[in-house]
Amino acid sequence: MRRSIFKKRQRIKMEMSKEFLPKDVSYKTDDFFSGDLYRDLEYIKQLYSFPSNVDFMVRELTIPIIEKRAALFYVPSMTDDKLIDEGIIKPLIMTSKVVVDLPSAISVSAVSEEKEISKAVKELNSGATVLIMEGLAKTYIILTAKVAGRSVEKPQNETTLLGPKEAFVEKAEINISLIRKKIRSEDFMVEKMTIGARSNNEVFLIYNKELASTQVLEELKGRIGAVKKDAVQNLSLLIQHIEDRKKSLVPTILQTERPDRAASFVEDGYVIVVMNNSPFALVTPATFWSFYHSADDHYLRFIYGNFTRLLRIFAMFITLFTSSIYIAITNYHMEMLPTDLLLAIAGAREMVPMPATSLLPLPIRR
Repeated sequence: MRRSIFKKRQRIKMEMSKEFLPKDVSYKTDDFFSGDLYRDLEYIKQLYSFPSNVDFMVRELTIPIIEKRAALFYVPSMTDDKLIDEGIIKPLIMTSKVVVDLPSAISVSAVSEEKEISKAVKELNSGATVLIMEGLAKTYIILTAKVAGRSVEKPQNETTLLGPKEAFVEKAEINISLIRKKIRSEDFMVEKMTIGARSNNEVFLIYNKELASTQVLEELKGRIGAVKKDAVQNLSLLIQHIEDRKKSLVPTILQTERPDRAASFVEDGYVIVVMNNSPFALVTPATFWSFYHSADDHYLRFIYGNFTRLLRIFAMFITLFTSSIYIAITNYHMEMLPTDLLLAIAGAREMVPMPATSLLPLPIRR
């Protein structure tokens, strides 16, 4: 009895699911636009679960000057609605001029053509608007992206007295512009890669084509392309997949939140990695001495800047070897100390119940 009821419910569920499928629509077996407006329209609707998905909009319209039907697809949360209305829909409907091609009829900054559905969907997920028209086996990718985010603020960690008071934000386009305005050269290169099988996040590589090492650039591209994960949301996760020695105490990738510091590394031949959702940039490859450079060093004179770096290196040696030298002298080479100093040290440690070697890790625990 239970088995028959289960089969009946399963059969009813399958029949209901078939009722909601659009009729007379054949699923596409290839990855290209067919030129049939109804077929392409229904396929993209099914792909985005429209109208159940409220974060996806479809705008069907007729272009009167050429008497052809068209359709617009866009994601409202990532696009500029005003630009779509004023720059795309209104010119197509209200125009009285002869339309030679669609890009010349609309008022937007960038329009490109695409024949593959998968590439058009990637652009659609990035905030672009997709326009298809009957009789055309291609689509127009229109730049209308507008993602919410915070404005440029002061750096919180890498503060400086002499440099500019601006830091990276979570939007890659703004971060690239902050670097670009400091390097006004035709050799300034920005390449884009996509990472994440499901998230399809964009990674931007910034470098100077005349100064950056081709070997380093190809190695970095290979490591990013070799990441096989469903989602890599930001640079903090990306570092774990592309760094050299994951268990090393000395990192091989430098992080910075300052655009001016990133620009100086670009001019030195390094490759900068920028990604959405990350308020900092990566400097690759980072050497040991790169971590002894501060933001103020770039604005000091040559002698003063190098002197402060030598002080940092000297302080590092003091931190590493002071405790060990103290243990070595007081426990094993007491003859190196004057008698008065040795008696003073022994008197100070008279009330301490533990040997000197056991006290060595205590400053680290604090």
